[in-house]
Amino acid sequence: MSDLSEYAVQHQNLLNFATASKDELSQIVQDLNAQSLRLRFPSFSFTDAHHLGQELLRTIQTELPSNEQNKPVVIDIQLGAMCVYHLAQPGTNPDNDTWIARKRALVSRFQVPSFAYGRQLQLAGKTLADKGLSEAEYAAHGGCVPIVLESGVCVGTVTVSGLSQAWDHLVVGYCMEELKLSK
Repeated sequence: MSDLSEYAVQHQNLLNFATASKDELSQIVQDLNAQSLRLRFPSFSFTDAHHLGQELLRTIQTELPSNEQNKPVVIDIQLGAMCVYHLAQPGTNPDNDTWIARKRALVSRFQVPSFAYGRQLQLAGKTLADKGLSEAEYAAHGGCVPIVLESGVCVGTVTVSGLSQAWDHLVVGYCMEELKLSK
């Protein structure tokens, strides 16, 4: 993969989710499910988390399109119940951490990317409340992706908060795919 802009072109449908037809949403959900299967790692260490966090920061600082540049972002990587990487850029506030906690709660519970869960709800015409979930505790917005081993075991999460939700997801997916290619 050459850069984030090429990756975004390959995943353009994700950026158009809000106005997508039912057929387009169905394709988005299928694409997100396929991405989840690709993003399985043979192992994932604290060192991997640090490298991923640094790559997320570099990508956010240098490769975002102009409409997403200069937005303050928080990056959070958890392994199990332990935060192994957390970075808050100037201009962020505690609300970003609340968004991270809500996205992470959803991913930890369902072990699917928060953006994928949100698109599944959108496709079904449902809300979190329809599923008996509180929006104060869960967020079905893009930006949190489970760290899953090849065995299928979920060992953590990677979360970005501060960009539009599709870009939160795209940046995490791109950097995780880059990390996987480098392993």
